[in-house]
Amino acid sequence: MEKLSRLTLAVLFSCFILLAAGAALVIETFTQVPDFTELRGQVKIPIELPGEVKSFKTVGPQTPQWVPLAQISVQAMGAVVSSEDTSFFSNEGVDYHEVRESIKKDLETGKFARGASTLTQQVIKNVYLGQEKTLWRKFKEFFWAQKMAKVLSKSEVLAFYLNMAEWGPGLYGIKDAAHHYFNRSPAELTAKQGAFLALLLPSPKKYHSYFKNKSLTPWAQSRLEKILKIMLSMKFIDETEYETALKEQLWEVRDLAPVVAPTPTSPEPEVVEESDEEIVVSD
Repeated sequence: MEKLSRLTLAVLFSCFILLAAGAALVIETFTQVPDFTELRGQVKIPIELPGEVKSFKTVGPQTPQWVPLAQISVQAMGAVVSSEDTSFFSNEGVDYHEVRESIKKDLETGKFARGASTLTQQVIKNVYLGQEKTLWRKFKEFFWAQKMAKVLSKSEVLAFYLNMAEWGPGLYGIKDAAHHYFNRSPAELTAKQGAFLALLLPSPKKYHSYFKNKSLTPWAQSRLEKILKIMLSMKFIDETEYETALKEQLWEVRDLAPVVAPTPTSPEPEVVEESDEEIVVSD
């Protein structure tokens, strides 16, 4: 009986500690909201350089690398919104429909299986919270994103995201991404080039292989075309621009070596049949 009483007290004490800790975290979330106006100047964000080297990058309108929205093509901007946050211009920092769908999917799979982060939430995560996936981090992200939406305009949030986002190994900001992938400025990006950059965003290090191989897998091609279709439905491009984008080549096709006809004394060249096997792009 005495052992049972001690066990009961231990359980009650543990519950009290957990409730106290939870209350402290809630109070911290509501009372220690960051000063989001600092994003109008410059802030340091954590980045990862090639070789998994941790570092920092200074981002903001007061930095030399900053590119304002006026110097980014509407097509590229529209591609990112179409891919990452279709409700961006109407939501209040969070997308409640996506949150409900995410919770439903996570409960079904028993893990964080579906993302529901808006562009505003992604800025919050990358500047203030880090990449670790925990329920508490998601709660802060959810609450602070709504606060940020009341402080910064949509243009400010979108410009910061585009200048902050990771686009490949050690590659941050749309200025470097446009130059790296297409040797262009952000203002010169076409709809299809913007769609390609947008499809990189969920996993830029992995999907960078499409650029290295100058080839898209069937999945990547389908995803790119889907982004273009959403851009059309959201009126970032018109029907003519959509059809043009579908036909556009992302990269110039490399010239093949000239075929030399065999001389009469040469052995008959071996004929190699083309394989219908799907090309798999390595990580």
